[in-house]
Amino acid sequence: MKSTLKGLFLSFSLILSLGLLTACDQNAPDEAKSEYRVKNEKYVEDISADAAYRELAFDFSPYAVYYKVIQGLPEGSKAQRPLQNSQVEYKYTLKLISGEVLETDEIVKSWIYRQEGNQRPESMIRGMQLALQHMSVGETWEVVIPWQLGYGAYTYGGSSSSSIPAFSTLIFEVSLLSIPTL
Repeated sequence: MKSTLKGLFLSFSLILSLGLLTACDQNAPDEAKSEYRVKNEKYVEDISADAAYRELAFDFSPYAVYYKVIQGLPEGSKAQRPLQNSQVEYKYTLKLISGEVLETDEIVKSWIYRQEGNQRPESMIRGMQLALQHMSVGETWEVVIPWQLGYGAYTYGGSSSSSIPAFSTLIFEVSLLSIPTL
């Protein structure tokens, strides 16, 4: 009887231990995400203190986008800025704070924000909406978008090699090429 109880106790202990180990393994991704989030938030905090960057703020958000001008308006050019409902053509390179380049030399023709009737709005991430509305055709900026104004707490993209992890600060080098609707 004692050996049966002892065997039962050992079996129960083993099952309980495996359950705890499995639970710990399931928390590991959450801990990694939390660490990644903190690193990204620290990066934005450091950028906000860097005199080379300027701040763009949303009225409806406590978070800001930061930018520095890489190439200003060409000499003698008139500033042409898009509106929220403008279609724009721009070229960009996207990287993460690690320096990993996710997309390069992408040329996009897109609406900053557009909604027709009851359809889902055609739009880009909030941070890019704000930055493009402050740029002039011909300018190139480095734009730093905190995760709250980017893809948020969700991984974006299909394959793991080209996906953007949750809580990612996005660093764009973006050139505003044209505003076809002007």
